[in-house]
Amino acid sequence: MRKYMLFALAGLAFMACNKDDDNNNNNNPQPTPPTYEQRLEGEWQLDRVLYEASIPNPLDPFNPIDVSGEGTNVLGSHEITLNPNAIEYTYSFTAEADLGTGTPTPIPVQQSGMGEWVLNSSEDRIFITEDGETTTWEVVLNEENKQVYKAQITQAVGVLSIVVDTELTFVR
Repeated sequence: MRKYMLFALAGLAFMACNKDDDNNNNNNPQPTPPTYEQRLEGEWQLDRVLYEASIPNPLDPFNPIDVSGEGTNVLGSHEITLNPNAIEYTYSFTAEADLGTGTPTPIPVQQSGMGEWVLNSSEDRIFITEDGETTTWEVVLNEENKQVYKAQITQAVGVLSIVVDTELTFVR
């Protein structure tokens, strides 16, 4: 009889533990993490710009000058909305180039606009369409309060268009 009582008590203790575990799971449900599209929504401030470009050499037109570095005078933001997927952006920074004078020449770079955006299925590229033209932002870093993208900016300098490869860091 003692054996049966011991088994009955052990079974009761086992059931009591399982019931407590079930209740704890129901009281503390795990929140669903936001989707990447949901994390993109809102206003983001431009925090940092890295740039790289080849610009015409005024002293030797057949040998362009390669410039690269971290932008100064960085300003800008973009605001992304869902349904409809819209983006409005404006940003600017100053690049510097040594044109052979020994003194860095500042080159202002700026871009602004508004358009529609779509995220590809692998969530590593954002396509922004504006006036029939599509720009691609390659996702480098995807965090809730920090996003880093690689993108090309076409900058008019006089009668020339210069393609500037950038790495844009945005924060909330």
